[in-house]
Amino acid sequence: MKKIALLIAVAVAGGGVVAFTASTAGSYLSKNRAGTASAMSCQGRPHQIHQLTIQNDKPNASRIAAKRCDILKITNYDERLRNMSFGVHNQHKAYNGVTEKMLAKNQSFSITLTETGSFLVHDHQQQAVGSTFTVSN
Repeated sequence: MKKIALLIAVAVAGGGVVAFTASTAGSYLSKNRAGTASAMSCQGRPHQIHQLTIQNDKPNASRIAAKRCDILKITNYDERLRNMSFGVHNQHKAYNGVTEKMLAKNQSFSITLTETGSFLVHDHQQQAVGSTFTVSN
């Protein structure tokens, strides 16, 4: 747990300065960093790697069932450049800090599954190419 200390200095009439200090404990992360904090909590936990491959304009799985802290690895074997996006088409939402990722032929990327629930991942340019992944505790 991080501690945050804050020092506030205020100039007052007559040339003096009054200082106030405050200290608080807690984790203060902006929304776009929340996934990073969750991924850090997965360190040392056993995990499984789930493969989502795209070949001939088709994903190898339409649904993937995973547990929190597992890893989703997405690989593009097609010639077409893929813009893999999380969430519903045209309403993309970040998953563990990633909204979309470009993949050329034979490229892949991995993401730690930190958030529980059901989520979509698809090619922004070819919406039918994608999968639903469900993450449970």
